Amino acid sequence: MKKKRDDYLEMLDYIVKTLKKSGYNIEADKIEHEISASFTSTELCLRCGSILIGFKSRLELTELVGDEIEYFLNFCSNQGLHIKPGPK
Repeated sequence: MKKKRDDYLEMLDYIVKTLKKSGYNIEADKIEHEISASFTSTELCLRCGSILIGFKSRLELTELVGDEIEYFLNFCSNQGLHIKPGPK
């Protein structure tokens, strides 16, 4: 990602597109499912953040979208949200 994105939906969109472009369709689908299942921005941050924390443990995903994951998690943290890792 060339520039810092302040909009959390734009960050997630970039992550999903990058994952799909690189063949990680299942991972992208997980994020898209959580986006569609979330009713508020808080719920979206917590649901997607939980998944993204899990992605950080996979080297290939960290190399692909690690910076964007950090931007998103930092955004959520700045909103006062404490995100817990989801099931692996």
